[in-house]
Amino acid sequence: MEMSAASPLVKFYRGAGTDYAGRRIKEIHAFYFHQLESTHDFIQWLFPLAMRSAFNPDAPILTEEDRFQFHHDPVIRGNYRISLDRMLDFFGYFENADGIIVQTSLWGQLAPKWLRPENHNAMRVTRILRSSMLCGFVPQALALHETLRIDSRCGSGDWKRPLDFWRDAVSIIPGPPEP
Repeated sequence: MEMSAASPLVKFYRGAGTDYAGRRIKEIHAFYFHQLESTHDFIQWLFPLAMRSAFNPDAPILTEEDRFQFHHDPVIRGNYRISLDRMLDFFGYFENADGIIVQTSLWGQLAPKWLRPENHNAMRVTRILRSSMLCGFVPQALALHETLRIDSRCGSGDWKRPLDFWRDAVSIIPGPPEP
């Protein structure tokens, strides 16, 4: 099957296009923590899903062709990895050499700002987990889920709902994308 022209999402992830607000992926990767926290329309571009966003109608929808590119294009994979690492850093985590998501030295300062079940970042985590599963970053999604499951015990509030969403986000490993 011949692939159609690259989607806006693929162009964005290759660094050749912009999101709906005219930002390139490298610009978003360079956001300061306060920008990551206060800007709400980038997360759908960094972590696309196969369904329309209820919060950002201008966000792209991840197609099977896009998924194929996210699984096979080294530039897209590299940029997705930067997106994932950037958000891990924002939450106070990093992936160590063994593939385990661990706390950074800043976790104690950062976690109280977002590690609350009613915080919008709980929904961002759900998106990151689900998108990572779809885009071929299954080990990272599963490792992040495990770490969050443990660390949520440190946060305040009722974690049942976010934990259910996070579990559901990683519970189905999608099949390989078709070109």
